[in-house]
Amino acid sequence: MFTLVLQDAPSSNRTRPTPAELERWLNEWGEACAAEGGTVELRGLPVRFEAGVDRPVRASVTVGPRTEISRLVAVLFDLSTWLGSDVCLDRESLTRAALWWHLADEQDRLRLATALEQASEHGNRDEVLQRLWALLAVIHPGHDVRWDAAGQRVVEMLEVGDELSTEEARNLRADARTGEVVGRPLGAQGLHILAWRWMSDAYPGLSDVELGPIRPR
Repeated sequence: MFTLVLQDAPSSNRTRPTPAELERWLNEWGEACAAEGGTVELRGLPVRFEAGVDRPVRASVTVGPRTEISRLVAVLFDLSTWLGSDVCLDRESLTRAALWWHLADEQDRLRLATALEQASEHGNRDEVLQRLWALLAVIHPGHDVRWDAAGQRVVEMLEVGDELSTEEARNLRADARTGEVVGRPLGAQGLHILAWRWMSDAYPGLSDVELGPIRPR
């Protein structure tokens, strides 16, 4: 899940909306939604807003394999224009393109995980992982980058004490010890996007998996 804050821009003098005002704007924009208490939830996209005149609007976004990313980004940025706010993730202001990149990388991570589960059922998971490992070595040369089955994501393997502090390693794995190798997630560097592009081409039977229905407006 991503938690985005529509932070008031320094030059903005826009009054923060109540949940009812936010619901009305979203409906007028074309996104059906429902308000309950201090939250407003979209019916057609996996987004829940928290609103109140005493705090910035917050958006909780749960990306799925078939979430319409461009539609979601358009809603958030048109809303931010109406509010006179910046769209922030971890206190960093994002552009439309940067938000799309973050969300699309997470979406393709989920798609890869689903495809690899299919590969297990087909009996060719080891072959797919070997080829994926070779691809990741080309995308991120000089680093030991691979798919972490437990975390279902691409990670970089680092030695604790040399390449990774013990404290950071134990945030990733509680029992990590000096000299061991631990996988650290690489964040939204687009590796999942590129890996899914390869998977779609190399294994169309795996990439054409049932990803669930698209939610209507």
